[in-house]
Amino acid sequence: MRAATPHPRQPGRILAPPALLLLAVTLPSNPAHAGDRAPDVPPSAAPLAGDMSADLQLSLEDLLNIKIVTAGAEEERALASANIYVVTRAEIERHGYRSLVEVLANVPGLYVIDDLVTPSLAVRGISGGLGAGTRIVRMMIDGVQVNFRPDLTAFLGPEYIPMEAVERVEIAKGPLSALYGANAFLATVNIITRSPDTGIAAEVAARSSWTRFAASPGTSGLVTYKEGRTSFLSAFTLDRVDRSGFELEQTFPGQDNTPQIFGTRSVNDVARPEGIFLSLQTDSDRLGSFSLAGGLQQMDAIGEFQINSLLTHRHRLAIQNLWSHARWERPWSSSGSVAVMLGAAQGGPTHETSLYLTESRSSMYVPNFSYRALSGGAYGEWAPLRRLSLRLGFDGDLDREHVLYYTQVFNVPVGAYQPDDRVDLAIGPEDRRSELLTDLGVYLQAASTPFPYRAPGLRLTGNVRLDHITQGDIQFPLQMSWRLAAAYRIFPSLYAKIVGGRAFQTPSGVLTFARPGFGSVGNIVGNATIAGTQALRPQTVDSVEIGASGRLLGLFLLEGGVFFQRVQDRIEFVRYGANYRATNQGSVAAAGAEGTVRFSYRRFSSYFGGCLQRTIADGSFVSQPPASYPNAFGQLGADLAVPELHFHANGELRLVSTRGASQGNISLNNGQFYTLPAYSLLNLTVSSVGLPLLGQNTETRLLFGVRNLLDIRFSEPGHAGFDIPTLGRVFVMELRQRF
Repeated sequence: MRAATPHPRQPGRILAPPALLLLAVTLPSNPAHAGDRAPDVPPSAAPLAGDMSADLQLSLEDLLNIKIVTAGAEEERALASANIYVVTRAEIERHGYRSLVEVLANVPGLYVIDDLVTPSLAVRGISGGLGAGTRIVRMMIDGVQVNFRPDLTAFLGPEYIPMEAVERVEIAKGPLSALYGANAFLATVNIITRSPDTGIAAEVAARSSWTRFAASPGTSGLVTYKEGRTSFLSAFTLDRVDRSGFELEQTFPGQDNTPQIFGTRSVNDVARPEGIFLSLQTDSDRLGSFSLAGGLQQMDAIGEFQINSLLTHRHRLAIQNLWSHARWERPWSSSGSVAVMLGAAQGGPTHETSLYLTESRSSMYVPNFSYRALSGGAYGEWAPLRRLSLRLGFDGDLDREHVLYYTQVFNVPVGAYQPDDRVDLAIGPEDRRSELLTDLGVYLQAASTPFPYRAPGLRLTGNVRLDHITQGDIQFPLQMSWRLAAAYRIFPSLYAKIVGGRAFQTPSGVLTFARPGFGSVGNIVGNATIAGTQALRPQTVDSVEIGASGRLLGLFLLEGGVFFQRVQDRIEFVRYGANYRATNQGSVAAAGAEGTVRFSYRRFSSYFGGCLQRTIADGSFVSQPPASYPNAFGQLGADLAVPELHFHANGELRLVSTRGASQGNISLNNGQFYTLPAYSLLNLTVSSVGLPLLGQNTETRLLFGVRNLLDIRFSEPGHAGFDIPTLGRVFVMELRQRF
């Protein structure tokens, strides 16, 4: 089944502002009659036909009712059974986003901290702690989980997926384990890829960005082909990103004990992300539909601001991740269908990886961790009644992970060791160097329109799921997840939703089994490797949210709501000697509100969106911000389109309040709580639209932009005695040609 294609350009259509949405949470219509789709089905996105500006013309009604799939069915966003925020391809092009991290950094309720190697996501006041990455968020491409399994984190830079292959990004805030199982915890991000139009099409781009110290070039491209009911898409991206010339700032008094790390600028701080994405789709009336997709992600970065490796000028982490996924689906009657899925993935450090300790080049260290995983599942759908549909299915993962430990490689003679000698650290010859992780889940979904005559606008959805999970010799208790949602179309332009649920997140293989050895401080030590220590338990979240959305006077789109969530058995990091270990530390609760207002009239549109949250302790709101998250942040922006001049401009102001320091840095500050100062960023982007320089069926696109125009300097919360510097003003330019 195909997602709705964008409306063609028509007189009277108005330019949609960037999607800074949403807190609506509703239920699908009967999937048997509304295009239901399994959660991991690769949905067909809008075709590639026409020029790149064709989908810029979306009305406010289109934005409210855009088809989404991440909540468990293909349905209108306003009636989806989850809080879905959508970033469209049009927004990606207007802002010049070149990576998924840039997209997610502009989503209300999500806060991104980039340590210039692996960005970390925090959601609605909850962060994942040391080396969090995306552990508390499930990352998917067309419904397929894609991440580096040992860390449970995704590489959010350009390597994750070439942006040319992206049709839209759907971000579901709130728990979705009842749909997807483990780790669809506080949010789920689903990238929907593009579908080719008939014939051959190609797109190529060259770009560069500049800071005051260095230039960062890159290139990317896309080739598609479609003949009849078979289509193929391939995309690539290659970048060289230089972050040299930046230095740490002193952010708390305890740093006076280590003055040597301040005032020294980063050198050769270069990242070389590479990404490839391929997909093939075909279908027939007799055999059903078949899709095959996969990709290569290579994260490769010099880490000047990493724990233990500050300003070494040669600390390099390069990890390659490969994934593939096949899906077959066929209807078995007019009221039912069956689908089967199978996937494989593997990843680990490449030979370029070489870790160094600050002020020591006598040895380098190599991390030993990798994985090979198989996944599969099947489900059946049945609509026994016109107003009721059911889905019953199962899925499973089999993941063989090599335990994280370090090998020391000597560069100079040290005692009895000679150059190139290798020593495995903190692991003996009898210790297990790999562990098998398994997850088997079974689930049921029911969707209904219970009163089609008296209340045709009422939608109800329920999900329940059971997961049996093991990690080596550790067997977790049976995990139950659930979700209930109700949505009501009060008037044709006014919607209301309520959704509640429970989700869980298992600890990563690194948190469970890792061994120290990279230096004498700052390592993550796995609980299963510490004698007498209780194994980590999955952390769980219970949440409820109420939202409403609607159009006003045909000029405004209003969306907003309130939420409450409580995380139990929260995984936090505590000191273990000079290192860190993860442990379950009670519970934490938060409540807040999110909302957006959009205005659109002819060539001008504007938007305002933001979120407020407070941590709850002992039944009272806490005024100080939580670790690595602001209590308030939002965006104010405007767009101006002049299509007859092939011109589009966007200006955006981002405001962020103070963020709480990490618990580790508070400890190093003699236990004194401190915050990182509030900041504001002004971004400007100007681009051409629909410029056919090379012929009628082509488009040449020029884009110029400035990020952080006023060159505001600030730091983000870090760990192990320092906070992370940010890049300051960045100029960007891109030339894109479509054939």
